[in-house]
Amino acid sequence: MLKVLNLEAMSTVTNKTAPSQQPQQSNAKPGLRKPVFTKVELLKPETIGHTLVAKVLTSNPVLQKGRSVSQHLRQTRISECLIGDETGTILFTARNDQVDLLKPGTTVILRNARIDMFKGSMRLAVDKWGRIEVTEPANFVVKEDNNLSLVEYELVNVQEDGGAPPECCSMWQEQLVSFTERWKCKQIDLLVVEKISRLKAGQKI
Repeated sequence: MLKVLNLEAMSTVTNKTAPSQQPQQSNAKPGLRKPVFTKVELLKPETIGHTLVAKVLTSNPVLQKGRSVSQHLRQTRISECLIGDETGTILFTARNDQVDLLKPGTTVILRNARIDMFKGSMRLAVDKWGRIEVTEPANFVVKEDNNLSLVEYELVNVQEDGGAPPECCSMWQEQLVSFTERWKCKQIDLLVVEKISRLKAGQKI
């Protein structure tokens, strides 16, 4: 009976001292990364993840449809809004509920915005992964004589002398060769059909 009591006492002491020997795990969560704000003049074609503060200068509707066709369809609204900061301006494509936020005279914060290309010029946009916030009026004066959407870009393939052709060029060449081979095969088939027709008509080939 005495041994049993001693074992129970030892197990009690062991259970009390065990937690102190285990390393303590930290429950602290990593802090959120602060957004890096950029300026309009630094925007480049087909880039993403932009956060900036801009003033809305104008808003012009370019598309509005849906309700007149059916009451069950959601109304689609698209407006081109000219926004800018102290470094320049750019056209922003506002869709649906965004149109109500980007009213002329308001200041907005665009988070996780992206640059789309439309007919060779840049358009700023915010999709479902971004956010638009109306904020306090900014104290800067918009530089309206530097409209980035008026700059036209041309997509070109840069190839150094002696280098391998770009992948798109090789794909285009393969498609061209394939098309030429199909055209030749079709031409041969037509020639065979023409010979057979002449033989049936009793003409010399």
